[in-house]
Parts: sequence; C-alpha cells; structure tokens
Amino acid sequence: MNRGKAVDKGGFSGNIRKKEMRRIIKLFALVCYTCPLCIVARRFPESRFAKWVKNVSKICPFCIAYRRSNPLKDFINKEG
Repeated sequence: MNRGKAVDKGGFSGNIRKKEMRRIIKLFALVCYTCPLCIVARRFPESRFAKWVKNVSKICPFCIAYRRSNPLKDFINKEG
C-alpha cells in the first residue's frame, strides 16, 4: 500500500512536466507574436481596434501565453 505518495506508472497520467508545459506556452506565445491582429494592436495601442483586441485577449489562450512568456525577452537576452 502506498499512502499519500504519488506513483508514476509511466505513460500519460494527466500531469505534464514543467519543461513540456513551458514549451507549449512558448509555442502559444509565438502564435500571438505572429498574429496579424495582435501585431496591429501592438503597433497602434490607442486605436479602437487595439482596445477591442485587448478585450478579446483576456480569453485568447495565445495572448495569455504571450503575456506569461514574452518570446522577445528570450530573443533579446540571447542577442545581447
């Protein structure tokens, strides 16, 4: 009997390792980074369109991932 301890049975048990989750978040963030709607909203932040995108980004999984892990941070840190 195993009381109070989780047992890894191999295979997918519903728990995604942190490293894999970070990769997924970065991929989702990349989608937001290349999204034409988000690009225009970032270019013109005071426009009505940008305000609409800001409201939509509250439920968009790609925008949420972009806010959590900005891909530019990693790129800038590598470049200089």
